[in-house]
Amino acid sequence: MDNINENIEEENILYPEKPKVDHYETKETVTRSLWSLFIFMITFYIVFQSWVFVVMITLVLIVHEMGHFSFMKLYNYQNLSLRFIPFLGAYVSGNKNPISQREQTNILLAGPVPGILAGILLYFIGQQTQHLTILYLAKIFILINCFNLLPIIPLDGGRLLQNLYFNQHELLQKIFSLVSIILLTSMCVYLEQYILLIIPIFMFLQYRRGQKNSYLRQRLLHHGLEYRKSYEDLKNWEYWKIRDFLIENCPEFSDLEKQDYQESKLESLMISKMKNLLIHAPQSDLNFLAIFIYTLIWVGLAIAPFILFKSHLFNL
Repeated sequence: MDNINENIEEENILYPEKPKVDHYETKETVTRSLWSLFIFMITFYIVFQSWVFVVMITLVLIVHEMGHFSFMKLYNYQNLSLRFIPFLGAYVSGNKNPISQREQTNILLAGPVPGILAGILLYFIGQQTQHLTILYLAKIFILINCFNLLPIIPLDGGRLLQNLYFNQHELLQKIFSLVSIILLTSMCVYLEQYILLIIPIFMFLQYRRGQKNSYLRQRLLHHGLEYRKSYEDLKNWEYWKIRDFLIENCPEFSDLEKQDYQESKLESLMISKMKNLLIHAPQSDLNFLAIFIYTLIWVGLAIAPFILFKSHLFNL
């Protein structure tokens, strides 16, 4: 017991408190979200020359992302951020520890569910009133949200498949990401939507970065450092040890000195790099029956509109 206490005291002396994430994370503001929305809409208008179409696409994305946002808020995610990206769509990000597999599944479904239901409702209204604009909006709601349920990363369907079936298997995630890149590239070429090739290109760059991170993780284990934990779970000595490791192995930190346990002007980048390196898989709180039910809901949502309306959905 005396030896343990001595080791703890030595750690406290040698290694200061790790940096507080709050000091380095950019706080989300409504202004930033609105600016990204403004740029998104202007870019779309320049390409399509139709404010009606731009407003429809924007409305569909807002309903979709607010579904994700609402559930993340419900589950007490912190540092929530909403961003719109020209030609790619929008995303909501946030932090929580620990992460629940059930919560993750509900958050992923919370995006397409309201969009598909809104589309079905608008479609019936449009059919009754013969209002072409409402019918057009209904089809956009349904097609975008059903497309989002395809089992391809980074779509919600791909993330659902990953979360439900192999969130604990790093190798399977890598294989799935590579298959998703190939499928998405093939889809863009087949549909002659070459501008959308930016998505698989971006995914491939992420995949390459993931490969580099995998190499670094193996090196971390060789140095006796564990990476399967969240930043919040890192002890002070672990932060500074991993920091020394990154200084030695990452060129972007070559200007920093090892064993200089003081925060630097690159600390924000260091924390970001460290958080990308750490893996904290969601807690597996779904049994086989729950996974089966979620899978049925997912598949049912994706095909139900096409069963209801058959080929009419593609007559835009």
